[in-house]
Amino acid sequence: HWHGFFQSGSTWADGPAFVNQCPIASGNSFLYDFNVPDQAGTFWYHSHLSTQYCDGLRGPFIVYDPSDPHLSLYDVDNADTIITLEDWYHVVAPQNAVLPTADGTLINGKGRFAGGPTSALAVINVESNKRYRFRLISMSCDPNFTFSIDGHSLQVIEADAVNIVPIVVDSIQIFAGQRYSFVLNANQTVDNYWIR
Repeated sequence: HWHGFFQSGSTWADGPAFVNQCPIASGNSFLYDFNVPDQAGTFWYHSHLSTQYCDGLRGPFIVYDPSDPHLSLYDVDNADTIITLEDWYHVVAPQNAVLPTADGTLINGKGRFAGGPTSALAVINVESNKRYRFRLISMSCDPNFTFSIDGHSLQVIEADAVNIVPIVVDSIQIFAGQRYSFVLNANQTVDNYWIR
């Protein structure tokens, strides 16, 4: 499923198994070919079959707008400025008899959990005095997150693929399926800043 696309004239390509099409059989593929003439922004895709999306079948999908009305507010907008938030379950959903509780949170596919190893965390490098458009996507199944970056304000410019009047905030509360774009001005002292 292409989360957020209107699929005007291409509802067959919306993706939900048993609604718009048969499921894609294991070991096979299916090519979706549709146009998006009137939408740009931050989207994502995920399975709608059983619990596959909660078990990791999901990813970001960006449609860049060459006429972006906020283009003058940032210098960088590329694959390195996409931030995904996900809940992480150690047991795949079909094996769980009850509604599970997430074992951890992943940022761009990396994270830690209580009692687990000290594994690598997501690192996003920026250059001093550049302005970055970050695209924040909650690909979680259940929780909501309060997102912030230590020592920095966030200028929100897009919500769910709709451009908005820019607003400066210290944090963003983001629920499952939501997307925001914000501009971060890398104007602080060179250091490491936690994403929370």
